[in-house]
Amino acid sequence: VMNSSLALKTIEVLKDVIPVSADAVKKGLLETRWQGRMETVLPGVIVDGAHNEDGVAKFVETAAHFQKEYPLTLLFSAVDDKDYTDMIRTILDKIQFKHVVVTQVGGYRKVPAEHLAEIFRENGCPSAEVCDDAEEAFKKALAVKGEDGLLFCVGSLYLVGEIKTAILKGIGK
Repeated sequence: VMNSSLALKTIEVLKDVIPVSADAVKKGLLETRWQGRMETVLPGVIVDGAHNEDGVAKFVETAAHFQKEYPLTLLFSAVDDKDYTDMIRTILDKIQFKHVVVTQVGGYRKVPAEHLAEIFRENGCPSAEVCDDAEEAFKKALAVKGEDGLLFCVGSLYLVGEIKTAILKGIGK
């Protein structure tokens, strides 16, 4: 919403320099998709590349509303140049998960899955499950999500890419 508002204000300010029709604005708003940002990739599976303080705060603000209606599962990963400890604390401060699976992504920037799991455990999530391979972690998270649950895959754009690649291979379909 904030990005759309900024785009609309820019169009308004520049209307004498770069005219844009009302139909074009409407079409743009209706057809815009932000891949990897609260994107539903399969029924009950949402990926969010939230990988910084603001992105995680927005994820938590949105996802927290779902916990009243659905059991939530989290698949999490992050890379080493992000403040993943704060990301985990922010997530766990507002959301209760039925199950958490952690994995590692990002090549040389990866954070070992066991290290991420330790941080989850230290912050009140004793059951964080470790799976070093992202594709296997996705399979596990799908299995524990259940028919009536929601699975959020969060923490890295690398993770979003891994999930989308797994789906293209037929995992989850």
